[in-house]
This record gives sequence, C-alpha cells and structure tokens, in this order.
Amino acid sequence: MMRGALYAIVIALALFPGRGWSGGWIAPLVDSETGPHHFVAIDKNSQTFFLFERKSPLRVVEKLPCTTGLLTGDKLKEGDLRTPEGVYFITSRLDGGLDWEQYGDLAFPLNFPNPVDVIKGKSGHGIWIHGRGNSITPYETKGCVALNTPDIRNLDAKLELRMPVVIGNRIETQKTPETLAREAEEVVAATHAWAKAWEGKSEEFFKIHDQEKFAISQGQPFSAFRNQKEGLFRRLPWILVAVEDVRAVAGPDYWVTYFIQFYRSPSLISQGVKRLYWQKNDAGAWRVVGMEFEQMPATLAGKYIKPGQIVLAAAETGERERETPVLDKISEEDPRSATDAPATAYAPSTAAAHLATDAASVPAPAALPATPSAAQRQPALSAPALSAQPAAPHLSDLTQLAEAATPRPSALFASLAPSLGQKSVPPAVPATIPTVEPPAEEIVVEKVPVAEKAEAPQPAPDERSQIASLLENWRAAWEHGDVDSYMAFYGNRAVQGDRRGLEAIRDHKVSLWAEKPPRSVRMEDVRVAPRKNGWRVEFVQVYESKDGFGDKGLKKMVLVKAGPRYIIVDEQWSRM
Repeated sequence: MMRGALYAIVIALALFPGRGWSGGWIAPLVDSETGPHHFVAIDKNSQTFFLFERKSPLRVVEKLPCTTGLLTGDKLKEGDLRTPEGVYFITSRLDGGLDWEQYGDLAFPLNFPNPVDVIKGKSGHGIWIHGRGNSITPYETKGCVALNTPDIRNLDAKLELRMPVVIGNRIETQKTPETLAREAEEVVAATHAWAKAWEGKSEEFFKIHDQEKFAISQGQPFSAFRNQKEGLFRRLPWILVAVEDVRAVAGPDYWVTYFIQFYRSPSLISQGVKRLYWQKNDAGAWRVVGMEFEQMPATLAGKYIKPGQIVLAAAETGERERETPVLDKISEEDPRSATDAPATAYAPSTAAAHLATDAASVPAPAALPATPSAAQRQPALSAPALSAQPAAPHLSDLTQLAEAATPRPSALFASLAPSLGQKSVPPAVPATIPTVEPPAEEIVVEKVPVAEKAEAPQPAPDERSQIASLLENWRAAWEHGDVDSYMAFYGNRAVQGDRRGLEAIRDHKVSLWAEKPPRSVRMEDVRVAPRKNGWRVEFVQVYESKDGFGDKGLKKMVLVKAGPRYIIVDEQWSRM
C-alpha cells in the first residue's frame, strides 16, 4: 500500500512538475490611496479569482474558483502552457464568435506581453479571462484564466475595460509593508515629475527614461524617440502636459502608473490613457522602461482651451504621440496562429478615469489662457431645441495654425434641452470602442457670434425637435421595458456594443430585462454634433433596475436619416 501511494505521488510530480510546490511571484496587494479603485487579482496557487475595491481598506467584492495554465510558474514563451505573472489590463470585451467549449460566451483579453515582459524576452499572445463550455477543473488551460460560465456572466457588469489584473502565484492580502506604500508614493511623484519635465522641454525628461530598456520595449532606438521629441521642442513655443488621477500598481519587479493625459500645444490637442512602467536603476532611481498609450476624444478640452479657439485633433498633424498601442490578439488557446485573425482596436474603459477636479499640480504656461468661467459659457437653449450651433473658425486662429496644418470646418458638441436630462456633470472619459463614424478633425470650444457662423451646418428647427423626441421616446421605451417600442428606434444592421443586428440586440434585451427589469433611465449632459448623413449624440446615462442594480456611464450614438425619421445605427457605452 505504501509503495503504491509513493508511486502515485511520483507519477503526479512527473506529470505536473512544480504544481503547488513552485515559488513564483507573491503578489502584494498594496492598500494605498494611489491604488486602483477596482481591480482583479488571480491567485494561481489556490486557483481563486478575486475582485477587489478600495474603500479604505481593500474589500473583496467577489471570490470565485478559476483555473489557470496546465503548468505552474510564470509564462516565458509561446505555447508553454503557463499563465503569466504580473500586472495586466483588460483591453476589450468579447461576446460573439467564441468557441463555446473553450471560452463559453464571454471573454476579456489582457495586454500580455506588457512592456516589461517584452524587455524580459517573454513571448506569447492572447491571454484572456474567459468562460468555459463545461465545469472548470484546476490547472486546465493553455495559459488563460477561465471561470465557470455562470460566474463570468455575473461578473460582466463589474469587469471594466482598462481594469488592472494582478496575477501571482500567490496573492498577499496582509497589511501593506511600509516599503511598498512608500514606493507607491514615489512612482506617483515620479509620474508628475515626468509630465513637468516634458512640459518644460527639459533634458531631465530624457533622463527619466532608461534608454536601453525603453528602446527594447518600444521597438525603436531611443535616439529616434529623442529626435522626435526634440524636434517638437524646438518648433513649439510651449506645450502643456496635464495628468489627472494617477494610479499605481505593483508588479514583480516593476510598478505601473496609469492616468488620463491631456496634451496641448499651439497647434494640437491630444487626450488619452497613458501607462508608464517603472523600474529602479543601479543607483536606486525610478526610470521609465516602457509605456502604452490609447488615444481618446479630447473631453477635457474645455478645461484647457481658450473659448472660441480652434486646435487640430491628434490625427491631423505630425505632432501625434508615437507610442505603443495595445491590440487584442486571438487567444493563446485558439488553434489558429496569431496572424489568422485580425487584431481588434483597444477599447479602453473608464476604470482608470476618475478625473480630478483640481489640476493645480500641473500649471499651464504663461501663454496659455485660462479656462472660461461659468458666466462666459454659452447658456443652453430652451426645450426642445438643440443649443450651441456648430461654429466656424476664427480667421486669426486659422492664421495661427497655417504652418501646422490646414483645418477643415467642424462642429461643436451642442447641448440638448435641459428637459431631456438632469443637471450637468463634469465631462466624462468615453471608451474608444470603434464605431461607424470618423473622429472629429478639430475641437472648437464655445460658439462664436452668429454673424461668423452663417456657413456652418445647422440643424433645422424640426430636426432639433425630432432628435429630442427620439431620445426621450427611446429612453421611455427602455425604462418601461417595452421591447417592441425600444427596437423600433434601431436600424436593421445596427451595432450595440459587441452585438450586430436587430436580432442580437433584441435577444440581449429580452434576456436581460426578464432577469432584471429596468426601473429608471436618465440622460444627463446631452450633446449633439453633426456628422455625414446624420448626428452624433453623447450623454451621461444613469440606469437602475428593479432589483436595485445601478450603473452610470457615457452613452455614444450615431443617428442617420432613414426616410422621414432618424434611426440609431451605432450605440456604445462605457462605465464611469
């Protein structure tokens, strides 16, 4: 009997080397004011999925069984059947076209390999958090993290794009060591110093980077990065670099800070989510070894741009940030190669976008005009009309921009009547989930006098009323759970999130409302801008179901003309 038991143990160790015995990274969950508000943690040793929120102290929101790679230890190369260890971020949400047996019907890709993984020479692709077509068993994936399908469905409303995911051999939830708490403060301070040095066009900006590692992670010589920046420094009289709500997460031998970055020069504005990867050099100083950047609409323009001034969006000039985008790839468990499926554009959420209301820590240059006061802003028109008609550019602004690019007419987001929503809220950070519309070419803050905008496109009075009526009736149909009335607002090939076509949208709503009937739907800070053959609509959506569930986020719609009426052809939502 003893010999048989010993033989079984030897066979088990041979088949599953190091399982439960290997060291691996013990991931410390740093309870710091600079930490993320919500994040995922995966304990590979106990095969446990955690969802945390920080409300001083950290609190476990969900604790669920999960399964990771067949072999233990950190992932080093493609196909090694291991789950990576480190800090990653959810890049998108997939709920269609999945292999049911492998992934169930829902998956959340991660940004493996991250810049530090690239520096370390790790390879692989398509690491996802996903469901399963059958009940999970421990250590059964090819590198992904899998949950039982009912569990991941229940998590769907809680997992956010751009949410941090900490994966370790073990998760340490004890009191945060003073060293880690101090390091969190150091990398946040270093992030603000990095932005200040960039804004000051200082040599210190380049010194903050580890040239050798940065070149590896970014895939280009550091000299190319430096030459591009120095060229802009010489050409531009000033630049503004504002960072808002910097958050820090500890990795195995690195830290990640992530934040909303707003960039402005005399000829350009750019806004997006920036992630900086930090390691200490031999002298013990923090240095940037890698970064990732995802462009998004410049929702903070009103905070940093003079009223009436026109500045081109990032896509219009050569001044665009040349930084590493994050793309989804097919899963590590997919039998196809990485080149067999197209990469999906990164779709950031608002997980990291808890915008600060005070940007005093990032002062504007002397030449930068102040943000308009409330008294200077254009008041909204009375219901049910659209307000703030699209503005034509000032000639002085066009002269200022002549050397940078040739601007084309564009339109200002206009506020709908107050009757459609509640009181206004600060601008939200939208997800950049791809839609059928092109990005705006320029930003105009506050409309100009009527005499100067005669040639700009304007909605006719009946169109104003029609759009206002459509939105209110759409909202009421949703609030009352009237599926037929709700669906009447969509085109046959409408897109709603990852759903394509009327049938998919209807099936989703029928299933969702049967389980959680809606109680109330509110629209706040509604804005409309013209686009080809229709209108682009954005508003803050506040939703509550009858079981008490509630959420708040940014809703984006594209409306096009279909005969005598408008229909919704594209609709996207991101949590705030």
